[in-house]
Amino acid sequence: MPGLRGPSDYSQEPARHPALIINSKQPFNAEPHRSALVASYITPVDFFYKRNHGPIPVVDDIERYRVTIEGLVEKPVQLSMSEIRKLPKYTVAATLQCAGNRRTAMSKARTVKGVGWDVAALGNATWGGAKLSDVLEIVGISKLTSVSSLGGKHVEFVSVDKCKEEKGGPYKASIPLRQATNPDADVLLAYEMNGEIINRDHGYPLRVIVPGVIGARSVKWLDSISVIKEECQGFFMQKDYKMFPPSVNWDNINWSSRKAQMDFPVQCAICSLEDESVVDQGKVTVSGYALSGGGRGIERVDISVDGGKTWVEADRYQKSSVPYASDGINSDKWAWVLFKAVVDVPENAEIIAKAVDTAANVQPENVEDIWNLRDAYDSSDPYGNITIKWDFQEIRDDGYTVMVNIFNYQLYRHVETPGWKLGWAWSGEEVIWDIRGAEATEQGNCSRFRGNLPHSCEKNPYIVDLLPGAPYRMQTQNCCRGGVLSSMTQDMTKYVASFQMNVGSKDSMRLMPSNFSLAIPGYTCSNASVAPPTKFLSSNTRHQKQALLTWQVICSYSQFRESAKPSCCVSLSTFYNETIVSCPTCSCGCQGHPNRLQCARDGNVPEFLQLPSEPVLMCTQHMCPIRVHWHVKTSYKQYWRVKMTVTNFDLFKNYSDWNLVIRHPNLQSLTQIFSFNYKPLIQYGNINDTGMFWGIKYYNDLLLQQGRSGNVQSEMLLRKDPGVFTFQGGWPFPRNVLFNGHECVMPSPDAYPSLPQGSVAAPSPDCNLSLRSTILFVLSILIFH
Repeated sequence: MPGLRGPSDYSQEPARHPALIINSKQPFNAEPHRSALVASYITPVDFFYKRNHGPIPVVDDIERYRVTIEGLVEKPVQLSMSEIRKLPKYTVAATLQCAGNRRTAMSKARTVKGVGWDVAALGNATWGGAKLSDVLEIVGISKLTSVSSLGGKHVEFVSVDKCKEEKGGPYKASIPLRQATNPDADVLLAYEMNGEIINRDHGYPLRVIVPGVIGARSVKWLDSISVIKEECQGFFMQKDYKMFPPSVNWDNINWSSRKAQMDFPVQCAICSLEDESVVDQGKVTVSGYALSGGGRGIERVDISVDGGKTWVEADRYQKSSVPYASDGINSDKWAWVLFKAVVDVPENAEIIAKAVDTAANVQPENVEDIWNLRDAYDSSDPYGNITIKWDFQEIRDDGYTVMVNIFNYQLYRHVETPGWKLGWAWSGEEVIWDIRGAEATEQGNCSRFRGNLPHSCEKNPYIVDLLPGAPYRMQTQNCCRGGVLSSMTQDMTKYVASFQMNVGSKDSMRLMPSNFSLAIPGYTCSNASVAPPTKFLSSNTRHQKQALLTWQVICSYSQFRESAKPSCCVSLSTFYNETIVSCPTCSCGCQGHPNRLQCARDGNVPEFLQLPSEPVLMCTQHMCPIRVHWHVKTSYKQYWRVKMTVTNFDLFKNYSDWNLVIRHPNLQSLTQIFSFNYKPLIQYGNINDTGMFWGIKYYNDLLLQQGRSGNVQSEMLLRKDPGVFTFQGGWPFPRNVLFNGHECVMPSPDAYPSLPQGSVAAPSPDCNLSLRSTILFVLSILIFH
């Protein structure tokens, strides 16, 4: 579009407030701390959440900017900003909320997809602009119209913002025409936010505001408005932001079976306390926000300090000194309601809140009841899972023979010792007569049989892999590794495990097993479903066969389900700043916390009669088993050099076949890696900002327990991309780091080592002088806790 364009890189991003919690840097997604969110009824622009899908569009010439009104209309037009400003201006107080708000809490219940958000992916602002109903009258559509004269039923908003979900096309969404033409719906083409010109992060020069509806429909950086016959067919309308029940997962989803989400649900959140807070017993103030979609007011907010056994009602308010009434003329129907209550807190209190709106909709008391698959997501491995397939080789009247294959379709998560332990519940009276390549942990009660006894009669059997060196007659292909599964990237020859079972039951073909599990922390498994029969080649031939029947189970991973505590952290240092940024204090636990991990000081290892089940660590300020240190070591004319060190603080555990996953925008220019293996993880078109690093076989693929050999390290050389490279703003540091698939705690961006005052961001192209020669050099071998 003339005057407004979507850039192809992130070199022209606007400045943001340093206090924001950054959930994703490229694209930039951030939210304020929950306490700052409710400090005022109107959210300051700096603390309003930022939700983006790509680089922020740039206005080159506001005088040339036009928004096109087209489609099934009688008089298509192009309007300039000056023409839009001549229309009657309306100001509306409205809360915008990302549909993924509170996704992090949702993912603790079960793995979901999307950018992780706490409770602050929303904000309340006053929006100024022209009503969409007035704009549509210009093209011949009257107010309160459901169908235009040319058959249009929906209004589609198209942005200049380009996003990978649309395969490089523009972001777009739609609302019904009857809503767009209703003046009381207060749909705006907004050019002001909180009384000032709207800024770039929030849609400058023009955006849509659809009050009471999820933020995904309030399109920013508006390019065109089209009246169309059917609902917008864009990705975010058809394959995202739909409400599915907890029984739906990524394997049985049918996107067309649900309508696009519009109104957000009734909800409230406590913002005066964190999820886990230490307070003195006695009077405690509990405060936060409550809201409901569609203009429904908040009838009440209830607070409980005993986990929901008893409740008290909180005070509700919006503007200061103005009493709130859910249907009052002085209340803002599209805006949130703040609440406050002073409660008596007993020891070990569980404080919860729930909201009720004017339509008697009640907020659910636990997230498990409303879990849906769209609320969390591993962006570095979007298709990763462990798939279990039962391929039927023979079907008999009294049972069947099945080959069970366990595929680790994850790019970097692997299954360590003690390995997988596949369990399920038989639906009938099945028994396992014989098994090859694995064994049941229990035979169970086989007293109903005479003569030869089955291998297992357990109703809920658990099957484990055979150990290396098992007798040949007991083996099958892909067996006998002690349950260890490699990731697909590290070793393609060891990402599959297989075993064969001879199952006996008269009803076996009518009843699938249920309650599948891998007994690996963090994994949950779906129910079995019928899949297309597996095809395979016969040995030493080109003859293709297929299974008689295939059942399939999908198991997905959630770090939050595995553990409420992280297991690794990141520290930083540079050659140009003597500051060493340690891992954040209490990253994985606190030494003084009642539930603290055991730790040893000054090498004094506690004595145990047997190996402890919980980690025993060296005492550190971060209390993480693993620390990843990133040191920006040297700057050359055309290259820069980084040293990575992974340190094990666990006194008893070794990590075999460890790996790191690092996201950094300059990985696309990685020239050489020393001492580690490396492979880029390119999951979205040609975006190459994520890579996997792991040890070299028989050299450093084993990360030993804490001690002199309890670390592995490598260096890498990266080319400086002209026009992009800079040492400013934390650019040389990674955006995310994962160790063995666990996301590590990063330092706050505010703490990143900064360039000395007066230094340049990068050497000029004709300068041979390294920054190392003019600025204090920090040793790359660092010893600290």
